[in-house]
Amino acid sequence: MYRIIRWFTGAIAIELEGEGILDAIKSLSEEGYGFGNFVPTENGYGTVCSVFGADKLISKLEGQGIAVRVTKKRGLPFLAIGFLHRPGLLAGLICALLIIFGSTRLIWDVRPQCDEPFDSEAVTSQLRGLGVYTGAKLYGIDVYEAEQRFLIENSEYSDIAINIQGTVATVKLRKRTNVPHKEQSDTPCNIVASEAGVIQKITATKGEPAVMKGNTVAKGDLLISGEVTGKHGAVYLYPAEGSVTAMVYREYTVIIPLETTEKHYTGNVETKTVYSVLGKDFPLFKNEETSFEYADAEANTEKLHVLGQKLPALKETLTYKEYELRPVTITEEEAKGKAIAAFDAYLEREIDGEVLKKSSRCYYDEELKAIVLSGIAEVATDIGVAVPIKVGGNFKKTY
Repeated sequence: MYRIIRWFTGAIAIELEGEGILDAIKSLSEEGYGFGNFVPTENGYGTVCSVFGADKLISKLEGQGIAVRVTKKRGLPFLAIGFLHRPGLLAGLICALLIIFGSTRLIWDVRPQCDEPFDSEAVTSQLRGLGVYTGAKLYGIDVYEAEQRFLIENSEYSDIAINIQGTVATVKLRKRTNVPHKEQSDTPCNIVASEAGVIQKITATKGEPAVMKGNTVAKGDLLISGEVTGKHGAVYLYPAEGSVTAMVYREYTVIIPLETTEKHYTGNVETKTVYSVLGKDFPLFKNEETSFEYADAEANTEKLHVLGQKLPALKETLTYKEYELRPVTITEEEAKGKAIAAFDAYLEREIDGEVLKKSSRCYYDEELKAIVLSGIAEVATDIGVAVPIKVGGNFKKTY
């Protein structure tokens, strides 16, 4: 607080050289003169005094044979003097100070925090609906009610703490920890094939295997039976469980034209800016859309500061970079390389299971003027799916 007051009243940093500096400082302190940051320097001592009475203080020090050199002047009075010949900048500074001191009863910033990955924008939006947002009145927020409503509306979080310190609302979140459990069904069922394949491995944890390794099965064929015959001929029904790994085939086709287009940036840039103050937007444009036919858009948001003080304001900049679409011709070899890369990316991204073997064939299509790749992959994957058993006749249901 003392530093803030001194910044507004102004301060002068001075350096003292000569004999008897400490005695002079002690004597002047007893007379009521204030000194701050009194530290030794290479040639003497340095200190800071108030701008009020500084001339008289310097005169007294010099009268006692102490050389005084002003090293720095700081604070609002000196800053204002520098702005006298720049009225526009001075007006902006005054407006900024009015915003700072006139909005201390409002929330300037909402900062959600969580130890685990979370959607910060979604949380901020939810908090806005609960009255916790940039620009909200500090004394109009019911923290307890906001916390309870947030937990009711967001089951993925187990705890929330809204702490308001000064003009900043820090929101600490904790995600709910769900104990993983395997859902068990008591409905009798069989495990059947979801698609055709060659059995590689079968593990029946409940029920009886209906196939062996090496068998070829079609879609819908029985893999693990939930119908178990007892010693005396009675049939018992179980919810069959287990895994059945089979070798299946995956086909893929991609077309790579030899004649295409690519982006060529012209260097022309169009920028649109929006200032957001306490949650209210002030756009500096009439139309958000760009005048370019083709352009990439890049958004950037930064918080505004004045004299090192963060303001409850944001500067949002949308930059459009113009480009042209220019025709490009590639060779057949280049097209084949792109096709093979696309096939490999498909196998890595889309295939659920282990790729055992893959093969592909590329050829040039005259009509399409493109390289066409036809690929096939042998994949080991679990093909078992549960299908309920229709209960009827002389069956005994068992769990």
